[in-house]
Amino acid sequence: MFKEFKTNKPSKWIELCQEFELKKRAYNGTNDVDITLPHALVEMYEKISGEKLIVRIKNTVYSESCRFLEENLILNKKIMDRLYGKATDKINDHIEDLLKKDSLKRASSILLVGGFSESDIVKKSVTKRFGTRVRVIAPPGGGSAILKGAVMFGCDPDIIAARISPFTYGVSTRAPYDKDRHKAVKPKKVGEREVVDNVFDKHVEINSQVVVGCEFKHKRYTVINRSNPTVWWKIYQSRAKDPVFCNDRDCSAIGKLTLEIPARIKDPQIPLDLCLICRGTELEATAKLVEHKNVQVSLKFDFLDTSGYESDFTQSESLTA
Repeated sequence: MFKEFKTNKPSKWIELCQEFELKKRAYNGTNDVDITLPHALVEMYEKISGEKLIVRIKNTVYSESCRFLEENLILNKKIMDRLYGKATDKINDHIEDLLKKDSLKRASSILLVGGFSESDIVKKSVTKRFGTRVRVIAPPGGGSAILKGAVMFGCDPDIIAARISPFTYGVSTRAPYDKDRHKAVKPKKVGEREVVDNVFDKHVEINSQVVVGCEFKHKRYTVINRSNPTVWWKIYQSRAKDPVFCNDRDCSAIGKLTLEIPARIKDPQIPLDLCLICRGTELEATAKLVEHKNVQVSLKFDFLDTSGYESDFTQSESLTA
């Protein structure tokens, strides 16, 4: 019934969500909360179920904790505390997990921001759990802090000097077979070498600090498909610290990096250095032809193309930036 309501009455659904959001922030732990239900929602329920909503509520386990009065759903303290308990428990458990990280063990303060930080229940819950260990701060106007930060960043992207990478980023490539690392697959022969395809070659590691505008470690690759002047890598992300293959669990394709090689270069194999760069909120890349110092190559990142194909490169070696 709710699916049908959201589909057929989207504006009324948004109004209901906004109504609940306002009441969620304002609840102080003592008062009843009344939420105005759209007439279209009540009408739709009664038409589909064949019974009045007020009658239905009286015949459920919630009859003592909520009631329906003149299109208002009134929730008492008991059920509101249950709703909040699920949310605050998860918030506190998440903070607890964060404080166990080595990089955060010296944290001295917790700053509450975002719309839910305006709730007295959230403030009290976090303070009760962590107030004796760190300082808990809930500044006025915390609900608009995220929006203000986005505006400040839009005006001056350099205001953020470094980020913590949310994923491990890498490229799909062919690599020499390593019997210990690649034991899950069978290698294939290419010339005199044993190789494996679809290897996740890591450029950025999850939870590592990334300085905005600075290049990561250079990696050297060799273009092996010379039948087309346009060659490419697939770019992948993963929640794992050190994924082996691009089809490992938690790995997903996020785009394609296309490289244009000038037509006048006829080498059967072309070594080049690839480097990813964090630029604002997105990844960029640079490439240099190792044996053609003065030749410019054009790179294009396409984050909409996540189709799964093998890349046109083989891994050669890693270089220090």
